[in-house]
Amino acid sequence: MGSQSPPSADDRGRVEGRPLLTSIDMLHIRWKVFGPLSESIEIADDARDPTSVCRPYTADHPILHRPATEPPVSSLKVEVDGPRESVSYFLKSHQGDEDAEWTRAPDPTDEELDKARDNMFRWGDDGRGNIRVRCCNVQRPQVPPKVILTASDQPYVTVGDYVDTVHSWLRSHREDILYARSFWGNGCPLPGDSALYIRILRPIKVHLLEGELEAAESVADYTRAPVARESMDRYMRERMQA
Repeated sequence: MGSQSPPSADDRGRVEGRPLLTSIDMLHIRWKVFGPLSESIEIADDARDPTSVCRPYTADHPILHRPATEPPVSSLKVEVDGPRESVSYFLKSHQGDEDAEWTRAPDPTDEELDKARDNMFRWGDDGRGNIRVRCCNVQRPQVPPKVILTASDQPYVTVGDYVDTVHSWLRSHREDILYARSFWGNGCPLPGDSALYIRILRPIKVHLLEGELEAAESVADYTRAPVARESMDRYMRERMQA
């Protein structure tokens, strides 16, 4: 990696104080989770069209070497949307129940202790380091740890870096993700072969939707929003000049 590497997402956020955006190149990715990579990813010709013609995701596609974020960063942390909300629902729905099973939370880090002084950190579920792991024969949902993405063949995290790392990470936490989603809606567990599709409007958090067209439409709507229109116009000009 060269000496001109951009800062990490965390460093850029501290200095600039503005959100990290998904690049227009990244928005071309149509992504089904949990399956083999070669069968789960396609590249849309036009991110603005939910019904756009899509091409196979191949290792030699030029889009894989372009930045995954706007502006580019050398590393970032990614989490999946949903499990944290499921934990909150579990705790609220079993608040006060007497048959809860508990375990001890890890000792707080120095950073967490600093946050505690500003009332920004709570140790365990009760503030005393205890975590409710099961209640009324219902297991607490698990929150997958964030995955750290780092640049590989470019100074910045590329579309290929993002897709390859996040797809593998999601597959490794498939059971926890599906179980956490069972706390939504009618509360029934999702079948193991459930098809979920990724929507990435902010690169630090992936959202999973049950409809392929719904995911594509939400991305198309985003590309038409003011926050993305300038980037899309610039992207189209660059492609026409290439």
